[in-house]
Amino acid sequence: VLKMDPPDSALGNKVRIRMEGSDDQYLHPHADNAMACNMTTGCKVGKKVIAVAGGRLDIRGLEDGTCPAWTKLQSILTPHEITVSDPKAAECWGSRPNDEILITNSKSSGGWSNQVVMTVRSVDAVTGNFSFAQTDSVGNPSSLDDDLHMASEVAWLSRPIVFEAEGDGPKNGAHVA
Repeated sequence: VLKMDPPDSALGNKVRIRMEGSDDQYLHPHADNAMACNMTTGCKVGKKVIAVAGGRLDIRGLEDGTCPAWTKLQSILTPHEITVSDPKAAECWGSRPNDEILITNSKSSGGWSNQVVMTVRSVDAVTGNFSFAQTDSVGNPSSLDDDLHMASEVAWLSRPIVFEAEGDGPKNGAHVA
């Protein structure tokens, strides 16, 4: 068992795990699940991967293990302010200067085909409101208020544990499976 305490996020410290390699890696499942993969090669899981089969990998990046890494976009208040659906996210995120969040595209109509990274200026943990610089705009993603089934997701990018991939370009990064 590898146990590592979370880095001191108040100081902006991070643990960077750099994934290297260019050969495909394969997982050979237990005999009960062998039919799920190619019987000879196994299941291809990627070139840079940490794979756990039949177990659990617990990566504690924060002191509070209940802090979510992502949540749904509840509403857009202004072009520079949003509310997220999980109040715990507002309690955990934005505690350091210049924390970043990602708002994804989830519109079923295809009207907004973008994603945007926003720098958090302030957070109200009671209301779940996030405010951004006046020069930033959240765009036009769908929220729970206007599309219950296709609301955009909001992810916290300023996590203290970062998986990075060496080489291979942006679409072939590190994977945790």
